[in-house]
Parts: sequence; C-alpha cells; structure tokens
Amino acid sequence: MTAPLNQGVNQTQSPTTLANVAPSGDGTALYLLASQRPGGRGLYSVGYGTGGVAVEGYSYNADGIRGVGVPPFGRVGVSGIGAPTSPGVQGTSIESRGVEGSSTNDIGVWGHSNNSVGVTGTTAGRFGVFGVASTNGAGVYGTALPPSPIHRPLFYPPDTGVVGDSERGTGIYGHSDQGWAARFEGGQGVLIQGPLAVTGVKSAVVEHADGSHRRLYCIESPESWFEDVGEARLENGRAEVALDPDFAATVDSSDYQVFLTSYGPTCLYVAHRRSDGFEVQAIPGFEDVANENLNALTSAFGYRVLAARKGVPGRFERVQIPDPMSAEPLSPSDWERLRPSGPIDAAGAASAAADEVRRQQQPE
Repeated sequence: MTAPLNQGVNQTQSPTTLANVAPSGDGTALYLLASQRPGGRGLYSVGYGTGGVAVEGYSYNADGIRGVGVPPFGRVGVSGIGAPTSPGVQGTSIESRGVEGSSTNDIGVWGHSNNSVGVTGTTAGRFGVFGVASTNGAGVYGTALPPSPIHRPLFYPPDTGVVGDSERGTGIYGHSDQGWAARFEGGQGVLIQGPLAVTGVKSAVVEHADGSHRRLYCIESPESWFEDVGEARLENGRAEVALDPDFAATVDSSDYQVFLTSYGPTCLYVAHRRSDGFEVQAIPGFEDVANENLNALTSAFGYRVLAARKGVPGRFERVQIPDPMSAEPLSPSDWERLRPSGPIDAAGAASAAADEVRRQQQPE
C-alpha cells in the first residue's frame, strides 16, 4: 500500500515487513531506528529485477534521502557499495551539483583506492577538477608521501591555486608528447626558489617584426657567473672604474675578469683590480702615442666584468635526473574505467523522478 504524503511510522522493533504506515506529526515519511546490536540496520531493502531500485526518495523542498551518523558512536551518514563494475555512489543534477560533500572541521569529500585512482574528474566541456580556496588557502593541494612520512609543516604562499608537494620526490610533474608540458602566464612571471635544471636548451621567445616569434638562446657555462657591463673614459691616460655595489654584493669580488673595448686609437689594459673596482691605463707607444702625450688621452672605452656567483661553488656539478617511468603506468583498462562511458542523462533522471512523485500523489 502506498503511504500518503506527510505520514510515517516510528519503527523500533525487531526487523519486520512494513505494509502500512501511520501519520507522523513532523512530516516524516518514514523513521526507522536500528537495534543496539552490532551491525544493526535502520533500513534494509533489496530491489529485484532489471532496473529495480532498493531505496528511492523524493522531496519537494528538502532532501530526497538523508543519512546522519550520530555521535559519539555513529559513523558514516551514507555509505554506498557498488557491484564490481558499478559506482558505489552516483549523483546526477541538471543545474546544480551531482554530488556535494561538506565538513566543518574535516574533509568535505574523501576518495580512496587500494590499487587505482582515489579521485578522478572528467568533463565534456570545462574542468575535470575544480578547486576553490578562501583567503590564505590553496585551491588544489597534492602531496606524495614516503612509506614513513615525517610530520612537517606545510609551506606555501597564501592565495595559491595549485600546490604540489613531495618530501623526497617530485612535487608537480607535467608531460606532453607533442604540446607544452606546462604553461605559466603572470604579470610578474615565474618565481623559482632553488636551482633550475634544464636538459634541453634555454631560450627567450621574442616577437619578430614580421609578426612571428623567434628564439634567442642563452650562453651556457660550466660555472655560475654574473656579469655587468658599462662605459667609461680615460682622463690623462687612466680611469678608475668602481664596481656597482649591488653587483659586488652578489659575487665573489676577490677574483673577477675584466674585458675592455677601446673606442679610440688607444691600447688599454687593466692595471689594478680591487674588491670595489679596477684601474684602466693606456699603453704608451701604441698608435704613435708617446709618453709625453699619454696624459692628454681622453679616449672612451667599454668594459665587461665577469665574476663567480657568491655561494655557488664547483664546475660541472652532477645532477641525478629521476626516471619519470619508475611508477607503474596506467593500463588501457585503467584508462577505460576513468573515462565516462557517456553523458549522464541528468534531465531524464529528474523527469522520471517527477513522474514518480506525481504517480504517488494520485489516489489508488
């Protein structure tokens, strides 16, 4: 017999079969309380036949089905176990969330798998996975833990979209066979705190006059060098050139190289090098410059200073590159399971539910 709307029963007896329901003042359709025995069920239902549904709930202004784990002994509010090839829990919606999870002090949605993917998201048109964080949070946080993880604080800048973290391995890994493995766009560029190791070439991409983009490559060195360039002028055959204090603060200024380019018919050399600058003099006898005319020279020249970066010693430092294929790759069957079999007919499911509600309202 179909129960009229806004009627129900409080059933606290031993398991039985419900044939009739009695009115309930709080508008509850059905209220069941499991026995206090371990493993007792508040509701146990089995649906037989093709397309049979074990439990189905409808609601006009609230939840169709709600499960609550009551403290201090309650556990999961709703638990779903699927057949070997079916989902344990599935939700559909036309214009809202198919499945939503929330928590005040713990995880809103948790996914776990022993031998496959814990959480996967797919989409036909927008984002497979979308994460949003409030102030000072991270939209998506991924971490790889070792067999015996060390409990350590998590450091990341506030208002971060995606955080990748690993104690011993790779925090974020991107791969593409024919496209870009990663792409970054930002007003301030990309900030890397730590060494940068590149197996390929390093280049700047600049826009050409013909509208195309061209590569300009870096000059590489077996050591880490900083350089500074400038221009000065001889006065009476000599010049004192001071190192830029900001440049000197970042390099080993006790030993550096100076390369000179004369912009006149004068031969130059570096007479003295100091930690704060160097002295340049003209060589007498070059291009008919006699000793008595040396003091009259005022020729301009350019210089290039090359110094080792402070705190980065060594030449040809060895780098151990981790094998990207050390992990077990996903098999074709794994990929097939991760792909949706087709678009979920949320509109059709909602329409069928509405028809069922109207049918329930009709008197027998």
